[in-house]
Amino acid sequence: MPTNNNNQKSFLSRRTNCLVLLLSSVLVISGFVLMAGESTTETAFCQDVFSRRRTEIAPLLCLAGYLLMMVGVVWRPDKHS
Repeated sequence: MPTNNNNQKSFLSRRTNCLVLLLSSVLVISGFVLMAGESTTETAFCQDVFSRRRTEIAPLLCLAGYLLMMVGVVWRPDKHS
């Protein structure tokens, strides 16, 4: 019977890791969406390229997503619980 309990804990830990990976993927995708927009061409200069959203917030979201992705891959829940 303890084997079933271990399998259940293993399944829950894999589910938790998958949820962390899903959340991190959403963060990375939202960061790239925030970076998207018009670009500067030779005929017109777009000031939005240097906005706070594109230069600070979006890259930080992507970085947080990638760091959380590493945590989701490496992290193992406590086996004593």
